[in-house]
Amino acid sequence: MKFITLFILVNIILGAAIASLNVPILGWSSKEKFFSKSQINEYNQHQFKSLLSHIIKDGSFETLTIFVEPKLRSDQLSAIFDSYSSKSNGGNLNTLKTSFESAASNVYIPYTQTSGSFVSSVISQIKDEINGQLIVAKDFNSQFDIEGATIVSLDSVSDISNIMKNKVLDVLIVVLPNEIESQDQIISKFETLSGSNFVSFFTSESASEVDIKMNFQHNVISRQEFVSHLVNADSASKHSSEAPPAPTPAPSSSSSSGSEEGQHKYFNYFTGPIMETYLIIGILLAIFFTGLCCLLDLQVPDRYEAPKQKVL
Repeated sequence: MKFITLFILVNIILGAAIASLNVPILGWSSKEKFFSKSQINEYNQHQFKSLLSHIIKDGSFETLTIFVEPKLRSDQLSAIFDSYSSKSNGGNLNTLKTSFESAASNVYIPYTQTSGSFVSSVISQIKDEINGQLIVAKDFNSQFDIEGATIVSLDSVSDISNIMKNKVLDVLIVVLPNEIESQDQIISKFETLSGSNFVSFFTSESASEVDIKMNFQHNVISRQEFVSHLVNADSASKHSSEAPPAPTPAPSSSSSSGSEEGQHKYFNYFTGPIMETYLIIGILLAIFFTGLCCLLDLQVPDRYEAPKQKVL
């Protein structure tokens, strides 16, 4: 009985730990069929590094842009994009949703295994392969840092435009602030720098801790913390190897709700809460095995009856 209980608890803890190390990735490109698949369910940091390395060596793109959240789990995306709504227009990230769906090719990777700082680690590993500029746009109080990168403010879009005027691929890492309400505007502003041939990604520097609330909109991290986390993630993500043919996440069938605005009914790129699922399954398993053990150990006591008396 004790062994079974311990086994269940260990599995719940391990499952929660593994889930908390996964970050989501959204990728979109101006090049048709650049991503060979519309969705990749299993991915890791090494594969993302290989993919970025492949993009840099491809030679047909002008810009590689990575929008980085400081901390974000896959299941938290639903709250940000309001994807539970039948008429969702992208929630707080309307521009990101529109860009993703309207791109010539795109990919959705819900679970990418990381080992801490994601983007910053990967970029740091492949920065020597970049022939153009490596630019990190962030708040200056952010701790996100990549050695050798040009650091600019999130308000310096015009300056970045001048820096990126060349004929080789430039890598732009945009470390988003903590205020979720201002992120969409920043994404919209920096997308104007992508040009006609581009590849863009939206991901996270690291996954949220297990105890972070599921409603991302009400659990906003401070802007400074957000940006610093993003910067660290970009450096870590630079080191990945062989990138599989760029995957393309096909947006869930674009069936519109029939409303005048033609908004998508289906915006279901994102899975539901992970931690709650592990918890519920764990509790049910514990109840089941406890009941089973009780049944197996159940013993029916001997039945004693008073001897019948002789009736004279």
